Amino acid sequence: MRPLIARNLSAARRASLAFAMMSVGLATVGASGVSLAQCGDNSPATPVPEFRDGVRLWPDGFRPGSPGQTLPLIRDSTQRVGGVGTPSAATGFELFKAVDAIDDRLFVAYGLGIQAWTIEGAFAENPGLLAFRDGLGGGFLAFPGQQEVLNFIEDLDAVEHGDDVLIGVAGRQEVGTTIWSFDHNFTQHYQDLGTISEQVRMIEQGGRHYLLAATDGGVAVYDATAASLGAPCLDDRGATCPGVYRGLFPNDVLGAYVDAIVWNGRTFVSSSDGRSFVKPLILWELPDAAQPASARQIVVGDVDARGAAFLPLGDRLFFAYASKNPSRVQIFDIDHCVDGDGCTDLGPVVAELDVGDGDLQFLTFSRSGELPFLYYGVATNNALGDRIEGLWQLDALPGNGAPREITAGGETYVDPCNGLVVDYWGDYYEANDAGLRNMHPRKGAFAGRYFYRAAQSILDVHVLTEAVPSPLIFRDGFEDATIGAWRGESAGAGGAVAP
Repeated sequence: MRPLIARNLSAARRASLAFAMMSVGLATVGASGVSLAQCGDNSPATPVPEFRDGVRLWPDGFRPGSPGQTLPLIRDSTQRVGGVGTPSAATGFELFKAVDAIDDRLFVAYGLGIQAWTIEGAFAENPGLLAFRDGLGGGFLAFPGQQEVLNFIEDLDAVEHGDDVLIGVAGRQEVGTTIWSFDHNFTQHYQDLGTISEQVRMIEQGGRHYLLAATDGGVAVYDATAASLGAPCLDDRGATCPGVYRGLFPNDVLGAYVDAIVWNGRTFVSSSDGRSFVKPLILWELPDAAQPASARQIVVGDVDARGAAFLPLGDRLFFAYASKNPSRVQIFDIDHCVDGDGCTDLGPVVAELDVGDGDLQFLTFSRSGELPFLYYGVATNNALGDRIEGLWQLDALPGNGAPREITAGGETYVDPCNGLVVDYWGDYYEANDAGLRNMHPRKGAFAGRYFYRAAQSILDVHVLTEAVPSPLIFRDGFEDATIGAWRGESAGAGGAVAP
């Protein structure tokens, strides 16, 4: 099957990026003759307006939360200027890294800690802070003192565990991997100072929850259920807390990204690290999480893979990964890899998506109601021009259809400061005239019809005002598509998804 190509960067965007890189060691000059260093860098944060310069930026069916209102200071760290001020809860300069939603609660990782927010009812569009644990405020079992490193915490993943929520948190040097539970407040159960982790995923196997962490030694496995049953424990790879740290996957390499899924009763894991000298993407099957040595490699690819995600769509399993050279997201149908017979490669690309450039690239899969979505985020300094992130609706993929970028339908304007084309997402970017200081679009996920985005200097909300199944567009034209499907008259189409 030939790849379905969804091209999402305009020619103007590609030209603007090339133009922005022409000057080395000097301030880049925009088409207006103004130094890009003088563009944007705004505070406080205000959501993208519906209209700017007479054009409508909002795509049909999608808008920012609380339009026309500045973000509450508790979700706005754009006031931090020139790196001055520790990004902690005490200063209000949190740097937002990752989000995950469980029912009516939103969990957030920021550079020095973690947060829980309510998104119930009226709080869905304007979350209310429930609790936080800040490293510098003594909220962790162990945490380094104030220093130049501002980003110890990188990621989190949450899962329902009885009446509580279990949360795994990725931490860098001197913090390591931590395990928490949340009821009405956070309780820390475990901390492994012996690992440096950058991404984490929770899985359930055999009635127990396990935490998988992408660490400096490969994928590490922790028995999160065991951690939750014991007294709070400070560990170094199992030296002092028996039964929690289970070990590393065999013959693994340096890892920055991990994803996992339980599919038809079997556990599959991906690990990747596009920054290492050898750039492997590995798909694993993990028969027994309590015995990480049981993990076996299904596919090994020598590719520049960064963030990756399993995409469960109907009765078929897809897989996506992001790469830097060139910057793109590729999607594969990997049913042939998980059917019990194994495979030698991922197979043909079924969709390819152009994305913005950056060393750190993230993929997040989530659902709004029954509709599946993939979000691409990237950590990059001084973003400019039109969008470098992407939010694709995936429901057409099982029928050989193309992913649909739901935020691409708005109009664009020419930035008065740098002369570049700017769209809905670009209106936020730091080096555009309206852009926000220190804004990096990293990770985002749906909960109901609300999309929550951790964008470093802001934690913001966007709203899917209409949830419409993708039209049945196939490579060779139409196939069994009715005019009703086009008009949104199919079941569940045309109306807002219940929060």
